[in-house]
Amino acid sequence: KRLMLDIDINKLKILKELIQETNSFVVITSSWKKLEAFFYVKEQLISMGIPIIGTTIDNGSNRGKGIKRYLKENDVKKYIILDDDIFEDYDEELLKHLVKTSFVNDGLTEEHKKKAIEILTNSVKEAVKNEGVAQTQNSVYLDENVELKTTGPKLVKKKEKDNKSN
Repeated sequence: KRLMLDIDINKLKILKELIQETNSFVVITSSWKKLEAFFYVKEQLISMGIPIIGTTIDNGSNRGKGIKRYLKENDVKKYIILDDDIFEDYDEELLKHLVKTSFVNDGLTEEHKKKAIEILTNSVKEAVKNEGVAQTQNSVYLDENVELKTTGPKLVKKKEKDNKSN
């Protein structure tokens, strides 16, 4: 089955599973956000239970800058980027979080989902090791080819978390 604008429902199911398994939300980076039909795509995503919390501000060619701005303005520390393209302004830090999909060959797959979960899991371990913090939530960024950028908006200091559980 296909949704409007040729979005594959099976790919959205994989996206939804990723979101549910990682406690994530969606932030849209797609150039589709400028199209008139985007409203209908967004409504379809929401109706499938895919939570959308925002969009990045960019003109398409500077997608990396748009992602970095969103990360900074929303204090996001843990994220992934699912994208079928690598933009010129994706620096080393963004590339570490990239799960590259293929628009032509199968789009978002179970393998992409596994890699995304691995990146998010490693981000948490690294944050605890380096900063003594544990992340409590994620956000997911979605592009027109079901590319995801997942992020965690808040970090809780380990001591605060331990105190809350007492």
